Amino acid sequence: MVRTIGRPVGEYAELMLDPGGWPGFAPTELRGYSVETGFRILGVGGTLAGVHGLSQDLFETWAGPAASAATARLAEIIAHCETLVAFLQSIQRWFLTVAADVRTMQLLIAASVASAEAQIHALEAAGPENEAAIQAGAPALLISRLVSWVDDLWCRAIGAGV
Repeated sequence: MVRTIGRPVGEYAELMLDPGGWPGFAPTELRGYSVETGFRILGVGGTLAGVHGLSQDLFETWAGPAASAATARLAEIIAHCETLVAFLQSIQRWFLTVAADVRTMQLLIAASVASAEAQIHALEAAGPENEAAIQAGAPALLISRLVSWVDDLWCRAIGAGV
């Protein structure tokens, strides 16, 4: 089981992540949708197997124009079922891909927030020699850089179809 990545918390985390800087849904939820889609695939696959069985019965026991018409119709139904199965499989792959991408983004964002907070705390803890950097806005600059990086990450993810 994949561990859920929690939204970073800390003194500056909210400044870095709001608004919209954190993927607000769990990859496990997307994996659940993939599993549900798998059950749908099994259902359509069962129907497809039944239609294939009927088709075999027709070939073995029935002849004439009516059998030809029925066989043609069954072939059409089989083609539709196969198309539906392929479509559902692509949806299932999409859910898994997006779940992996969201988890990767959450890990990257969480690590970046932790790093930025550590840098800010180091500036603050260093005492008077860093007072000029703090007064010049170094913490705000770190936060601004992280916010820009998260925005860029989201834009690239959206551009890639996530």
